[in-house]
Amino acid sequence: MDFAVIEEIVYFAFGISAAVVSAYGGMKASGRTLYPVKKIEAGRKKIHALTESNEYLGIVAELINEISEEELMSMIAKKKELDAMPEVSDEQKAITLGMMFLNAMKQ
Repeated sequence: MDFAVIEEIVYFAFGISAAVVSAYGGMKASGRTLYPVKKIEAGRKKIHALTESNEYLGIVAELINEISEEELMSMIAKKKELDAMPEVSDEQKAITLGMMFLNAMKQ
C-alpha cells in the first residue's frame, strides 16, 4: 500500500471520530441524548430493588437454615391451619408463628 493511501485513511478516521465526538458533545450540551434515559433509570431502579431483595432473601435463607426441616414443615402446616380459621386475627397468627420460629431457633 502506498504511504499516501495510508495517510488518507488515517486522516479520514480522525475526521470521522472528531465529527462523532463533536456531535455527541453538542447533543450532550443541549440536553439531548441518543439513548432512552427514562428506560435506563427505570432499569437501574429495578436492579437496585432486586439487589436489596436478594440481600433480604439471603438473610432469610440463613435464618431458615438454622431451623430443621421438620420444624419448618410444622410451621407451614400451622399457618395453613390458622388460615382456615376465620376467627383467628392476623396478629394472633403472627404471634403464634413467631413464637414457633423463635422456639425453633433456640433448639
